Amino acid sequence: MKIVTHESLPAICISTKYDREMRNRAKFVRVLVPLSYCVNEANKWISPRIIGRCWMSDILINEQLIILGNVDVPLNNDNTMKLLKVFGEAGYMPTVSQEINVQTGQSVNRMSLVNGVDITIAFNTDRISFIRNPNPTKPVAQDFIELARLFTDKLAQEFNLKANRCVLSQERFMAECSEEKMNSTAAVFLNKNHQEGEDAFEWFTRQSIAYSDAGEKLLKVMEVGRVQGKIILNSVLTEFDRVRVKAEVGTDFHNRENRYDLKEISALTLRLGALHSDLMANLVKAHHES
Repeated sequence: MKIVTHESLPAICISTKYDREMRNRAKFVRVLVPLSYCVNEANKWISPRIIGRCWMSDILINEQLIILGNVDVPLNNDNTMKLLKVFGEAGYMPTVSQEINVQTGQSVNRMSLVNGVDITIAFNTDRISFIRNPNPTKPVAQDFIELARLFTDKLAQEFNLKANRCVLSQERFMAECSEEKMNSTAAVFLNKNHQEGEDAFEWFTRQSIAYSDAGEKLLKVMEVGRVQGKIILNSVLTEFDRVRVKAEVGTDFHNRENRYDLKEISALTLRLGALHSDLMANLVKAHHES
């Protein structure tokens, strides 16, 4: 079997509407054609197929646990040593980041921790962010909720902090798809069908919904839209055009009471994780079934 390049594509017999669209849409040629069209040595057509698995499936882009409230961990020697004590053995190294006050423009040095692979822990004045940006071409090895809970448990060993809000967030890019699929997804999430010959080239929708679970007020946020840009895959800067899905689940935005300690955040993260998983699964399902 060999891979057919863009230059040899016109000589291939492509019969379906989907294939013709992929051939004629120049912006997709670089991404889809070299990876997706396969023939055997006799040049017999087999099927449209994406060899690079990262383009066959959805891509996990970003995961975050954000803790807001009275959680200030200033940059000083004492705090640096405390953080290295609990996180150093796991391979985290301290770095200095900049926090900008949007009202005054003043810049303040803040502490961050990085593991050199895919995780950053940012300590800002009013929040702590535990962020994972996984390699799009490799599956993540450990569940994010487990990592986030381990992080809060370790942080509780050295710091007595109080939070008023906890948020879980995840962002995904859906697999490459045809223009027809793009339009059907837009119709589902925008609740609007497009006329024949029209393509939803750029669209975005966002919903924030307050609800209650186990007697506590929660807020879920859903963002879905079409995005174009470039991403590094296997050390190659690659263009993409995909459906982006982002889901957030967090505690009440309006309650400013610092009512959670870090040990409670660990248990809360587990409960929010189950709710967030259901929310993201429903968004992804709506796209794939559109």
